[in-house]
Amino acid sequence: MFFPWRQHDVKLVFFLAISHKDKAFTKQMMQLIANLDDDSVNHLCSLDDHSFKATVI
Repeated sequence: MFFPWRQHDVKLVFFLAISHKDKAFTKQMMQLIANLDDDSVNHLCSLDDHSFKATVI
């Protein structure tokens, strides 16, 4: 099995389940994730679950 993120220094991997009613939210979430820079990713990696959810959502 080939995992492209293993070739890079990947710190976060998101898996999104998309329902029809959540299309707009999912699109917004994907745009937010796409715009993360290295400092933002490092900050997110340092958060506990509750803080992470509060920051991302």
